[in-house]
Amino acid sequence: MSTFDPDAFEPHAHEPDVFDADAARDPRPPSGEFRSDLRRILADRHSPEAGVLFRKLLEFTERRVQHLARTRCRGLLSQADQEELIGEVLFKLMEGALARFRGETIAELHAYVRTMTDRMATRRAQRRLLERETVADLRDQRDTRWAPETQAAPDDHVDFDAPSPLDEADRAYLTELVQAGSKAELARRANVSRAAVTQRVARIKARIDALAPSQRAVHEASLQRVATEALDEAAASDGS
Repeated sequence: MSTFDPDAFEPHAHEPDVFDADAARDPRPPSGEFRSDLRRILADRHSPEAGVLFRKLLEFTERRVQHLARTRCRGLLSQADQEELIGEVLFKLMEGALARFRGETIAELHAYVRTMTDRMATRRAQRRLLERETVADLRDQRDTRWAPETQAAPDDHVDFDAPSPLDEADRAYLTELVQAGSKAELARRANVSRAAVTQRVARIKARIDALAPSQRAVHEASLQRVATEALDEAAASDGS
């Protein structure tokens, strides 16, 4: 008789940040049949049992990501980030992580998926924080690195109020990307695939690389100004 019950894969009412083995221990004793059943399900992903299992995994991962976005990673994971993260976790599980699982109970599987989700969410939140800090540093860089009263900055010849030398369509697209905050979010807003956004950005980058050094400096100053304005608007929205 099969011992694997996908419906048992439900989160605990209280989910501590660190897995508490005593609190989450499956009441059923470890059994080699659990691992055998899991391997059988993974061998036939089109079976009804496999469908139930992956649906439970998806539901649990979605709840866990939403929990992290409200708590540990608050303010760092956009809706688009959360949707991407859920997909990435499920993809990793389906493409090998579940096959590498060595536990013997539902509780251990629960902890395994939660740990994976937490690590991936934390890494993404750290990247978002670094991006914000980098843009803030760029905004202040000219004031902190150079003392105008004693020496001129090397980019003083650049008109920081001049528009980017790129054509209007490219400038508008980059502005939309900066305001969206990520390629995934821009793809969602434009109702296109992320690959389409990536390809468009790659073409624009090639045109930027072809600019003369002085023109690239003007473009970078223009893009920095757009990023600063986007951050100010986001801060104003958060404060309202």
